Amino acid sequence: MRRRNLKQAFVGEGNPNQEGLEVEQESMEEVEFHVVDGHIAFVVPPGTHDSEVFENKIYTHAELVLENGMRVSIGVHQDTSGAEIHATPADKAIEAEGDLSTASQTTQGDAV
Repeated sequence: MRRRNLKQAFVGEGNPNQEGLEVEQESMEEVEFHVVDGHIAFVVPPGTHDSEVFENKIYTHAELVLENGMRVSIGVHQDTSGAEIHATPADKAIEAEGDLSTASQTTQGDAV
């Protein structure tokens, strides 16, 4: 994991030695995690050629496992601004199913 102060990361930001103390405020930080496992999937119209997936995506879903074991799910719909992001702590994370064709057919109460 790596942290960096965003204000200090950019050249040209206010310098308290030159512009006074009012420019020395706390700023946002960026926290970067190393991704150790995961996948990304795109929903596209039927028959979309592999070379045209990125131009024709309707929905994007990613499942990432971070260096600390946290599992992060990200979903972005093409027609919206913003994204859905869900995080599951490492002690609560379970292995994701490979794809819908391998999803288990059991319901709650069924024997496995």
